[in-house]
Amino acid sequence: MLKNLRGLAAGLVLTCPIFMASGGSFAADERPITEVRIGQLPAANSLTIQSLDDDGGTLREPLAKIGAKVVWAGPFASYPAASEAAKSGKIDITSSGFASLVNEAKVKSDILLFAIESNHLGEGIVVRGDSGIKTIEDLKGKKIAVNFPGGTGEYILFRTLEENGISREGINRININNPEDGVAAFASGDVDAIATWDQYLASAINVPGALLLVDGKQIKSLNSWVHFVTRDFATKHPEAVKAVFDGLVAAAAKINADPSIDSAAYKRQGAPTKIIQTISSWNLKPRIIPIDAEGLKLVQQIARQTYAYGFQPQLIDVTNNVFDVTKVK
Repeated sequence: MLKNLRGLAAGLVLTCPIFMASGGSFAADERPITEVRIGQLPAANSLTIQSLDDDGGTLREPLAKIGAKVVWAGPFASYPAASEAAKSGKIDITSSGFASLVNEAKVKSDILLFAIESNHLGEGIVVRGDSGIKTIEDLKGKKIAVNFPGGTGEYILFRTLEENGISREGINRININNPEDGVAAFASGDVDAIATWDQYLASAINVPGALLLVDGKQIKSLNSWVHFVTRDFATKHPEAVKAVFDGLVAAAAKINADPSIDSAAYKRQGAPTKIIQTISSWNLKPRIIPIDAEGLKLVQQIARQTYAYGFQPQLIDVTNNVFDVTKVK
């Protein structure tokens, strides 16, 4: 099973004293920041890939300008574990996916969204060759592994059903929180299909006889990597959040210019060659989006989708749980 590679899922809500609408701005705390503690998921996105660079990657220069450096923590097995570390004050920044963003919105969250990383996440549904599943309709009555309720796996599955005009009636979801365990259940035949993402998707695809039923592009998925910061850290050190954002933009540009950076990250983490080749074939192109007016529209759109899918009992107002780096002085 893969170790120290990719991971995901996303969430948010209520009043945020540092978000300024209509041209507001963020002012830094008077105390200088020397360290930015980043919780690393087993991932290779534009944030966590920097942990593999001995020179500090693209985060080094913008953080050095404010007298700070990165301190890496983890890797955490999943976003919920990283989220708990952030809420307990052990880390300042981490990554996940849109599903986690909306899940955070059920209560007043201490975690804020500050960047969307689109087009850098493979996702889809893989079926066993002996499952009898040939079409989306065939998923009914079969055991389909997803991660936690309302997570990325369920989003992929429900988005697939909606895009193909199929009801959720008769869909048997098997919740397996750890995505590696989900792949293991799929490989052993304990489930017939798996809705998953990233290296877990690549692992499932490489199970002998497995078939990729649908991918994220086909279902017009809005799911993306998203990057979070704690409310306390953003309030006290907005300039550090902006520096990390600038480092993400630079990292995405480097990956787009040289996709082998992504592959090298997997190789250094010990991924099997066939997994690296599968991920490379997706030709993913990361793009970093701030949560300005346009970015917020995208966040609100995913919130509407997850409400429609029943992940939330009501439509969540995410506008007060975002951090707009474009307003940092």
